This record gives sequence, C-alpha cells and structure tokens, in this order.
Amino acid sequence: MSLPHIATASTVPRPEPNESTEQRRPSPWTYTGTIVGFTVLLVIVVAFIHVHGTYMFPRGFDVLRRVFHGQYALLGGALLATVLWMLPGRGVVRAARWALLLLLYLSAAWFVIWVLVHRVFGIELTPSIVLDILINHAPISEMGVSAGQVATTVLVSFAAVFGMVAVTEMLTVRHGPKLRRRCFFVASAVFLLVHLPVRAYFVHYINLNDFAVSSYDDCVPFSLRSEHLLGGGHPRMTLPNLESRKRTEQYLAYIPEMTRATIPRPHNILWLNVESLRFDGITPLTTPHLWQRQEQFQLRLDRNHWSNANATHFAVFSMLTGLGGYQLPAFVRAGQTDPFVLLLQNNLYAVRFWKKAHVESADLLPLIPAATLCTDVDMKRQRGDPSMVDRYLHSRAPNRQPRFDFLPFDETHWPYSFQPKDEILRPAPELNTSGIVQGWMHFARSEDEMNVVHNRYGNACHAVDEQIGRVLDDLEARGGFSDTIIIVTGDHGEEFQERGQLTHSAVLNDFQGRTVLWMHFPDRPVDPIPVKGPTMHIDIVPTIVDALGFKNDVLYTQGQSLLGPLKARPLLSLSEQGGVAVPQYRCLVSDDYISRWRYTPAEYQFSGVQRRDGGMVEGKDWEQQVRANYATSASMYELLPDVKQPGSSAEPDSAVTTAR
Repeated sequence: MSLPHIATASTVPRPEPNESTEQRRPSPWTYTGTIVGFTVLLVIVVAFIHVHGTYMFPRGFDVLRRVFHGQYALLGGALLATVLWMLPGRGVVRAARWALLLLLYLSAAWFVIWVLVHRVFGIELTPSIVLDILINHAPISEMGVSAGQVATTVLVSFAAVFGMVAVTEMLTVRHGPKLRRRCFFVASAVFLLVHLPVRAYFVHYINLNDFAVSSYDDCVPFSLRSEHLLGGGHPRMTLPNLESRKRTEQYLAYIPEMTRATIPRPHNILWLNVESLRFDGITPLTTPHLWQRQEQFQLRLDRNHWSNANATHFAVFSMLTGLGGYQLPAFVRAGQTDPFVLLLQNNLYAVRFWKKAHVESADLLPLIPAATLCTDVDMKRQRGDPSMVDRYLHSRAPNRQPRFDFLPFDETHWPYSFQPKDEILRPAPELNTSGIVQGWMHFARSEDEMNVVHNRYGNACHAVDEQIGRVLDDLEARGGFSDTIIIVTGDHGEEFQERGQLTHSAVLNDFQGRTVLWMHFPDRPVDPIPVKGPTMHIDIVPTIVDALGFKNDVLYTQGQSLLGPLKARPLLSLSEQGGVAVPQYRCLVSDDYISRWRYTPAEYQFSGVQRRDGGMVEGKDWEQQVRANYATSASMYELLPDVKQPGSSAEPDSAVTTAR
C-alpha cells in the first residue's frame, strides 16, 4: 500500500521569474531613496542660511555652525521615517498617514520659504508677518514683491506639498515592516548622534554668553532647544521687560485729557518723510534742491540721528507719537489715536496724510483718523510721488485754519523708481534686466550689480528731491516759510552691503538705523542749532511741541526737545525688524557697540553683539555698558511716562533692575 505523496517546500514548483513578478517586488532603494532624497533636499536648503554679523568664533565653531543648521535636514528625514513606520496600512490609518505627511511637507515648505526670505531680505519670517502679508498687500509691494508673486509662491508650495505626498505614498506603501523599522532607527540615530553633541556644545557656550553662538541659535525657522525638555529654563543672559501695565493703562486713559491743551503759538506743519533716506543721502548731486536750501533749516542732523527702528511701521509710529516702537501694539489693542494728531485736531488743524497706502503699509490705520487720509492715486496710471505732490499743491488755497500735511515719498524704496530725466548716475538699468531678478533677488551678487543698486538709489533720491523742490518752492512763493514748521527726515536708513546686507529691516546697524533730520522753525534765528549727543525720531514730536510754544511736554513723550540741552544718552534703545505684534528684537546702541536682545513676553534674551565699525568684538566692554545703562534706556522704549507727574519725562522706576 503506497502512502500519499505529501508536497513539501522543496517539491513545490517555483514560478519562473518574469517581468510582472519583478514589478511586484519593489526595490528597498525606492523607500530609502525617498527618505534620503528628502533629507538631501533640506541639506541643500540649509546651506543658504547666512547669519549676519562679525564674530569671534569659539574653538571648533566654524565647522559646527554648518552642522548646526544641517541637523534640521536630518530631523526632517527622521520625521518622515517615523511617519512611514508607525502608520502603515489602509483606511483610517492611511488617512492619518496622509495628514501627517501633509503637515510634515508643509513644515518643510515653510522651512524653505523661511531660508529664502532670510537670504534675500534678511528678515526672519514669523507667522505674524505671513498673516500681515495675507491680509495687507502693502508690505508686499514695499519689499519689491508683487501680490502675484506671493500668490504664485503659495500655489506652487501647496502643489509641491500635495505632489510630494502622492509620490511618497506611491513609492513607499508596498514595503514591509522590517525595512520601515530599520530606516526609522537609522534615521533617528543619525539625527540624535548629530543633535545631542551640537546642543551640548551650544548650551556650554550660551552659558558663557558667547554672542556668536547665541546669534546662530536664534537665527532659525524654529527652535530645536531640546535641553528645555529637561526643565530649568534657559541659561543665557537676559534683560527684564520693564513695562508697567499700570503705567501703560494710565497713559492710554489720559490721552484725551493731555490732547485738550491749547496750542500757544499755532504754526503750520509740513512733514516730508523720505523712505529709506540714509544719513548721507543729501548731496549736491543727488538732492540739489535740498542741498541749496540747507541754510533755511536751523536744525540739520545727518550723522548721529537714529530712527527708532529699521522697519517702516515701528519707525513711523515713533516719529509721529514720540514713543518707542515697543508701544505700538498697546495703542492698537486699545484702539487709541495718535496723541499728536489728536492735539492738532483739537486745536482745529486741518490734518492731512497724503498717501493712505503709506499709512496702511505702516500698520498705522487704527492710529490715524480716517477723515485725515487722502484718496490714493491710481498707481497703474500715475507715479505715486508726483501725483501726490500735484494733489497737495492743488489744495494750497489760502486758509486761516492751520495745517498739518504729512507727505511720504516712496520712490526711494527698493527697487528704486525714477524717470529717464533723473538718471544722473549710470549704469542704472531696471533690476530685472541686470541679472538681478526684481523683488526676489533682493541682494547684489557682484561689485557691478552693487554699483547698479547704488546708482538706482541715487537716481531715486534725485526724483524725490525734484518733488520736494516743487513743494518748497510753492511754500516760499506763498510766504509759508515765515509761518511753517518744516520737517525733512527718513523713516529709517538703508544699507548697501556695508555690513553684508542690502536695504533694511534686517540686522540693525549704523546704515539701516541712521537717517537725516532737518527742521525749519519760523520764529527762530537762522543760525544753526547745536545739538550734542545722539538723537532719535522720538525727539521730533516734543521738539514740535516746544516750537508751538508749550513750556512742558504736554504729550508726555519718551523723547526730548532738540531746542534745549539734551540729557545724556549713553545707550539708545531701538526696535529691530520682524514681528508685526511686537518688534522681534530690541537693540541697545552705545558709542561702540550694538547688542541684540530677542523679545519674549517676560524678558529679552541676549542674541548677539556687533561693533559699530564692523570690527571684531573682543572683551566684555559692551556688557558693562549694558549693565550700567539699561535702566535708563527703558525710559525711551518700554516704560511709558508717569502722567501723574505734570510735564515729566519718562524716568525708570527706582525698583528697576539690570541685566542678569
């Protein structure tokens, strides 16, 4: 009797390999290649991160600073491997995998855009800035970028994200758990092997308050400070936020009372604000009209006058209120109007801001009464500055009512606009035909391109100067000089790579921070007014208040009148870039140094220091200056004046403490 034949593994016939069988066996390289490719893409992106500043690097940092940014790419690869390992399968699990992949790739898109914006504009992108761009198109045009370019970037980013999710799903869905697990452990191990020693190195030098390490630690799309997971807070040097909420509330509540004061000597006020006017921007060649009229301005500051910020919105707020840029969000939250404007209106001034778009771009619409804003010109058909001047001159009919006219000139903003007749400096071709793509390539890559940028700026100054000449010629023909306070200034400065950056709104320095302030007073001798020490935009309003005949600063500004002796200012306190809600950094400026302090709600964290002359920072002199003078600097930035003290200046509380 024969036993039945039992088939064994060795006797089961194997199908011959064919093309369709090979297709059903995906190569492990498609899976690992997806993770590696994503990581390499991020490595290429982080290579473009450039931290501005002149630093003395600690030992080994020249190499480690590159590894520091590279860890972000390794984290991206590790996160992708984690999602693919933990969420295999279909149904609900597949939906969760798609959702996490979307989140991961959206974060990667944010990372790429952050790096490009920082590289091109020098701005550290924040969610508040993105939100402001989406709801307010004016800041886009100010950066030389059109709304269409922004919309295209958003659409391309989302298309790329969804495409990457689909490709990832297609290439990785059929691989087994063993390969997915192995890739997860390898990718995570590589990240941790890089990240942990990097963080240990950074923590060590941050403990020593090393400014190079602190600057690099802050200049990132998002923080990877894993040591915070262990608790204990941060070790770096900090400055306390000295704002008094009680004082702020009292100040805002007192604005209606302070603005009821009667102006003793009403004068017309003509305010000419030139976008990005450098401290050396007025020259016989580029601004002949202003240069020829300089003797008519008793106050001429062009070497040590500082804007209170290197970005338009905080700078314009400071010049119109006499308060530091830090106070802007408090005014917006309270829905409070600019006290200076209210004072003029309560004294029956005809107040006019001649470009609504400028006020809008400066985020000052809540502070300026709608009735004072003039209708915008048709920018598609008309050049903004000449059309603005045309409308202003047309309105100059004789009127017994005193006037306040604020004329903002924008042609000196990047990419610098002018007509052929203003082309006094050459070559000055359109930036999108000279190898620099208009808007996006917001930096020059060669000496020739830098020369083009210089020339275009000078020609734009010439164009603005012609319009200012029209205004001043008309004023003189009407006899207006005898009864008009005239202000000529810039909202901030402009840099042409003297410190490695182009234009403004990036890392504050002498070129982005310093601008011009010329003032004419109708009832004072023509002799120049001597001013010693640094001055700031917060001094403009108290100077006007003084010129209008007030004996005390009835608006309780944080500045000082420039018509009298100034109190010593060993340390200026200025706002720097970023953050629509609050300035992202504050800068403390002394005779030799500018230190940066990153904003947090409770305190400011040390984030680097530079020498004003561009040299290397050595020693701790800068820190000693900060510790000795920080309390005083709070009176011009954080701490509003005590309105219970009539006519007083803002003085720091006796309980103020210094850096720790």
